[in-house]
Amino acid sequence: MKLTRRRFLQGVGAGLLALSLSRLTPAAAESTVAGASPPEVPAYRTWEDLYRKKWTWDTVTKGTHCVDCYPGGCSWNVYAKDGVVWREEQVAHYPVIETGVPDMNPRGCQKGASFSQVMYGAERVKYPLKRAGARGSGKWQRVSWDEALGEIADHVLDVCVEDGPGHIVYDFSNIDFGPSSAAELRFFSLLGVPTMDGLAGGVFGSAFMAYAGIAYFQNQINLAAFSATLAGAILAFLWFNIPPARFWMTETGTMGLTLTLAVIAFMTDTPGDGYGVAALPIIAFPLVVTVFSNVIQVASKRLRGKKVFRIAPLHHHFEAIGWPSYKVTMRYWIIGVVCAILGMTVALLK
Repeated sequence: MKLTRRRFLQGVGAGLLALSLSRLTPAAAESTVAGASPPEVPAYRTWEDLYRKKWTWDTVTKGTHCVDCYPGGCSWNVYAKDGVVWREEQVAHYPVIETGVPDMNPRGCQKGASFSQVMYGAERVKYPLKRAGARGSGKWQRVSWDEALGEIADHVLDVCVEDGPGHIVYDFSNIDFGPSSAAELRFFSLLGVPTMDGLAGGVFGSAFMAYAGIAYFQNQINLAAFSATLAGAILAFLWFNIPPARFWMTETGTMGLTLTLAVIAFMTDTPGDGYGVAALPIIAFPLVVTVFSNVIQVASKRLRGKKVFRIAPLHHHFEAIGWPSYKVTMRYWIIGVVCAILGMTVALLK
């Protein structure tokens, strides 16, 4: 559209008229009853008043998040209105532990900030559901909390009596641990249910010992000592991880060890006149298999509509087909030692 002088002046005039309306107050209708006062009109000046009304609260209380959280227990201000949590704000202020490290106060992550939305999300589970059809059919029926807890307890007792607690699969899943996880870890530990922390510890211990040998033969004494120290620390962890476990590695520990292993592999590659990176898939073969079993499982469910393994990752599949946890753990350890020796040989080839 061509802009003329007339159109420009019309637009400017309309804009000035809109800005001059400081109070958007509609005229009161004339009363049909003689002597009656006109109805009261809310004194809304602009849209800002409506926006401010949204940010009023009935209560502001302290709260935290017991799941989906590590290290857990961060303090939050919880803003509630009409019994509904509307938003949360970080309020935790912790002392500085080490100077030179950036101050992370107030502590709290994006998961905590969005927790109130998840709590009222449409995808949340409001009541227990029991599978009503074949596995994978997506058919569920609603049951009461007493029915759900009673049936779970009966199954746990039956397995412990008939097969032993080693046949119970306790999967940490892929979430971080919050304060509420201490109770479940303690419960399964006292019950005698093996955890997969021991499996990961044995595999990582073999891998770090292999890279300690690689670094030693490359005359990287400091790196060799560091790798050997990590392997020794993992052995000490395994000593106290035997059921009933007193220490757990969890996802946080495995992520840290995985990153450390990758860094050591790069340091024993070209700078050390070796092939540390090329040997990593061999030395860490059990870990590689674990990752790819998850990828295969998800890809198969999306593309083919069915699973390849009963449970992913692979070590839980072996448990699901009847292997006791100690059998899975010991065989992973054996494979880890063999792969560590083979990988160390490959890395030192010139």
